[in-house]
This record gives sequence, C-alpha cells and structure tokens, in this order.
Amino acid sequence: MLKALAVALFLCMLPLVSVFAASDDITTLVQKTAVLFAMAGSVLIAFLVIISILVRHQSELLKKVLFFSFLAAIGAPTLYFVGSTLYVNTMSDTKGPVHWHADFQIYACGQPIKLASPTSQLSNKVGTPIFHHHDDNRIHIEGVVANKQNFELADFFSAIGGELTKTSFTLPTNAGKRELRNGDLCGTDTGTWQVFVYRQDESNPRVFRQLNVKNYTQYLLSPHQNIPPGDCIIMEFDNLKEKTEHLCPLHAVELQNGAISVK
Repeated sequence: MLKALAVALFLCMLPLVSVFAASDDITTLVQKTAVLFAMAGSVLIAFLVIISILVRHQSELLKKVLFFSFLAAIGAPTLYFVGSTLYVNTMSDTKGPVHWHADFQIYACGQPIKLASPTSQLSNKVGTPIFHHHDDNRIHIEGVVANKQNFELADFFSAIGGELTKTSFTLPTNAGKRELRNGDLCGTDTGTWQVFVYRQDESNPRVFRQLNVKNYTQYLLSPHQNIPPGDCIIMEFDNLKEKTEHLCPLHAVELQNGAISVK
C-alpha cells in the first residue's frame, strides 16, 4: 500500500515541473518556483494524511517520520517564500515592489486605435502580472522590477502580444492584429511612427514638457503612481511632425484646471 501511494505521489508531482518554464526575469522565476513549492507541499501533506489514516498501528519510527515530514511540508515552502521575497527585493533595481502608471494614446492617420480587451473570465488585465493594461489606455507596472531594462516601451507591447520596433508597430486589437510600418500610406502620403511624451519637469512639478522621443523602443516610463504626474505617451503613425496636438484625458483636465502647464 505504501509503495502504491509513493508511486502516486511521484506521478502527481511530475506536472509541477512545468512551473519551471522559461522566465523573462528573476521575479517571474521566483514566483513560479514559489508556486511549485506550495503545490509540492500540499501534495506531500495530502500524502501524509492518507498514510496516517491507512496505517492504524504506527511504530514510533513512523510517527517521527510523519511528524517531521509534516513540519517539512509546511515549513519549507514558508521559508522559501520569505527568503525569496527578501532576496528579490534586495537584488531588484527598485529595491521592492512598485506601482507605476503611464497613460497612452495610439493614432493611425489621425484615427485612434484601441488595444484588445481582456478575454479571460478570471483576469481583467492584458499582459503579465507585472506589466499590463486593464483596457484603460494605461500602462501598469505593478510588482518588483528586477531589471528596469525589461520594462521599456517595446517590452510592454511584447507583454500584451504585440511588437514595437524602430520602424513598425504590431498592435493587438479586438479585430485582430494590425501592423503598420514606416513608409505605409497614410492617405496620399507615407506615414512614419513617432512617439511623443508629456513628462513632468524635474525642476518644476507643475510643468510638463512634450518630448519627441527618437529612441522610443527603449523608453522607460516615469516612476509615478498617479496620473498626472505620470507620463502621457502619444504614439502616432502619420506625416512627420515636430509636435503632437493630442493629449491624454487626465492631463487635459489638469491643464484646463490650471493645475499643470504644458511646454
């Protein structure tokens, strides 16, 4: 009976190996490993409970084995979770969890483009647990940022199922993926992707400066939770221009109220 249970335990734990799928950063890997430890501990506890019920006449040795096995099944995942959390927070670029936001708008030939809405019944986000949007035209970075270089603008589009390069955008929409490349027609003229960012002035928090970001694939949003002072990112496929006339709604409200100025 014990041999059969041991074989069953081994077979139950085999699928847990899939938790070690390739990870983009140490934070994701630690999260997946923590899930593995928790699931393995739960399976082991269930296995030990079954043994305790089936084996009525337990020797002193078996009692000790069961006792210390229960301790290990409960203690090991707990210690790993605490230790890994401290390690990730210490080694990360942000030294702990963050909650950063940036509003964005996307236009093609003057027409707004809406990104695909969440399709899962269990989640209201599109992207990864750390890097996503909630169908709200807002970039969310929520969690521990192990390496800031993994959270640039191009990484956001990769996280939501699109692609951003220096010459093209692939945008996931509710109607399917839409791809636009520099040189494609926009009316009778050729269009070019440009990214403009309204970013808070470091010396004057009430002032937002419009930046024409050339190396936009590597743009990292400002570390702010509220909008504003968080960024307003305007992505446009149109004729080349020095400035954009578009502005994110919350920034426009603050501008109208006189709370901020734009230069």
